[in-house]
Amino acid sequence: MSVSGVTQNFYQYRQPAANQSVKGNKEEDFHLKITTVSSRTTNQVMLDPDALFSICHVSTGESANVYHAEGYSEDNPVYLVKGIGKDGREYEEIIDVSKVNPNHCSYREMLALNAHTGNKSDSNFLTMSVLKDKAGNASYEDKVDYLSIAYDILEEMKMAGCWDGYIRYDKWIQDIQNVSRNSNLTAWQKGMPVYANTSTDPKYTDKETGISWHVRNGREPYMTSQEAEKLRELCKKTGEPWLKKFAEMTGTIRHLNNDSVAYIGDNGTLIVSKDGRSLSVDMSSLTYDEIRKLFRNLPGNGDYFSSGFWAENIRKVKG
Repeated sequence: MSVSGVTQNFYQYRQPAANQSVKGNKEEDFHLKITTVSSRTTNQVMLDPDALFSICHVSTGESANVYHAEGYSEDNPVYLVKGIGKDGREYEEIIDVSKVNPNHCSYREMLALNAHTGNKSDSNFLTMSVLKDKAGNASYEDKVDYLSIAYDILEEMKMAGCWDGYIRYDKWIQDIQNVSRNSNLTAWQKGMPVYANTSTDPKYTDKETGISWHVRNGREPYMTSQEAEKLRELCKKTGEPWLKKFAEMTGTIRHLNNDSVAYIGDNGTLIVSKDGRSLSVDMSSLTYDEIRKLFRNLPGNGDYFSSGFWAENIRKVKG
């Protein structure tokens, strides 16, 4: 999966009204302020510039406009989503975001959950657009694991060294998870509750900070929400991006010397230098502990851009 930008399928009015609510569902009221956009289908996509969030998919003709529903409050976080469905018909759906599971929800539900975070910036529109783009041919009503898609995008940005985008997606994921936690839902990571296997997954602790993490499937480091909160508080004081610190702490980012860095992902390792050189290394045969051992025992003056250098050191680790 590659990191991609927004396709030509997405449009949005950039200045939604703040705190917009829908007090009535009269069809004539909706049509008085709606704007239609021609789509590649026979549908007329409907977008409302007064909605909290408004978006459409031109190739399918689907659209969604998100409002506070009648009776909305912090204790009753209900949203009204209106637009055009894939069948070309208008729809209305009331969504209680306290019941939305971001690992298995429709795009309409994801839009309501996103609106509840208060994010309304152009970059937030970009986040939601790329998220839908990565979901492929799924309609606005199909159930998709959007949170796992977001983690995949985050991993791609880490591998590419795109830290601005990385920080933006990290903040969005945390905002979504905070809404879920505040709604008595579980914080999720890659399709599983973060606490799911803490009793069996190996646990590691950073000697410097005392912060701990676990490793799932012998490869994937993760933190419980409590430990992640400790790390975020620490990084607020130091000014470091907290997920970059997490990657360095758990060893998925390794500084080889002053010029070269190794980015260790689920699907391989990328060695990058300041002068633009890069080398992809297959470490799929190594467990998390073997990767830690590999980097602890690397020669200090190695040729980090030689495939032979890595093959020899991987051979030593495997014994």
